[in-house]
Amino acid sequence: MVWVLAVTLGAWALAYSQVPLRVPVRMGRVSRRRRRAVDLSALIAEVSARSRAGAGEREAWARTAERWGLNPAVDDYGPRALIEMDARAPGPARGALAAARLSRELGAPLADLLDHYGEILAQTQAAADAAAVALAGPRTSARLLATLPLLGVGIGAAMGADPAHAILGGGLGTLAAGGGIVLIVAGYLWSKSLIARASREAALEEAIDAHLVAGALVTGASIPRALSAVGAAGGRGELVDAGTLLRLGAPWEEAWPVPGLISRAIEPAWLDGANPVPLLSGAARSVVMRSDRLAREAAQRLSVRLVVPLGLCYLPAFVLLGVVPVVLSLGGGLL
Repeated sequence: MVWVLAVTLGAWALAYSQVPLRVPVRMGRVSRRRRRAVDLSALIAEVSARSRAGAGEREAWARTAERWGLNPAVDDYGPRALIEMDARAPGPARGALAAARLSRELGAPLADLLDHYGEILAQTQAAADAAAVALAGPRTSARLLATLPLLGVGIGAAMGADPAHAILGGGLGTLAAGGGIVLIVAGYLWSKSLIARASREAALEEAIDAHLVAGALVTGASIPRALSAVGAAGGRGELVDAGTLLRLGAPWEEAWPVPGLISRAIEPAWLDGANPVPLLSGAARSVVMRSDRLAREAAQRLSVRLVVPLGLCYLPAFVLLGVVPVVLSLGGGLL
């Protein structure tokens, strides 16, 4: 019976091993206050509010980081809190770091650039939350399916059978149990692969860059200057090259050998004098909305695709591991 309990607990551990553990990471010198989860949107909104209230750039970042329990240091590369957050989990913090560097590069108001980045960050986080909610059901189904075969052993033991003896006896029960375990592992890896593909994050770098360029333009920078500054702040060489070529008088097509979201959005502004800010903001919103739609569709497809490992792996494993040993045990007892 102890063996059956161990197998059942192992099944639950296998199923829930897909849940990532959050391990606290020490991030430089921090305050003594109790560490809490960092909401990047709230953090940059607080920095923006402090900046508008008259605090300098370094003071706004340092006081906000210290209040959130993060590294308050600010150097020539930007706020250390954002640098460490980006190194720990690349993604949203990189855009905030680019906004901070862009403010220093252009001499532009930090609050304006952070507010522009906050818009796209709120949109991307909302899309990510919606995708996570849509994936919650399929994830739970996959975990429960992984426990189904091994729970059959516990059910058989509860009925008075001795499946452990049949499984460890070296005969047909052992062979069936071995095949069942192989199918459990195969089904687990298959389901995990399907979930990973469905939850794959969309590339939203262009949308973030578009909002940063819009923020730079709002502060009064020209299109070439805004492109070069955003490219330098975010490590986008193609934006730096485009800004440099446009500043030197190159034709539009030559500056953008590979057209992208930003080039398509601001082309009417460069050629016809249209306002580029709403064009960039609208293009970025379209990208985020499309990403949200694709994530929801992937979650719906996942619900259907999980039926395949259920039918080909988990159900046969349930028969081999949870039914055959029980039948052999009961049959042996009758004989």
